[in-house]
Amino acid sequence: HQQLTGEADIVKRFGGDNKEPITEEQEDLSRDIEKLCRQNIAVCNLKLASQAGSKDEVEKFSRNALDSCNKALTIDAKSWKALLRKGEAYVYMNSPD
Repeated sequence: HQQLTGEADIVKRFGGDNKEPITEEQEDLSRDIEKLCRQNIAVCNLKLASQAGSKDEVEKFSRNALDSCNKALTIDAKSWKALLRKGEAYVYMNSPD
């Protein structure tokens, strides 16, 4: 399977009006894209948690990040980015004001 350089390459390769059934390779790439999106959503929520004005907001954004990480980990249990961000979310939830 061809090595792609990033998310944009994956979308270019399989985007468009293709009416053919999805191949196993396309399914694998679809899961990779979902994993990347979930990881990016997690980091966005962690950024929001770092700038939150109240403990409740920190908790909300940290839980959202944790949820996104868990979903990424169901796709790839060894995703170091998802594991790292999951740890960061736990740190935000347990950190004193």
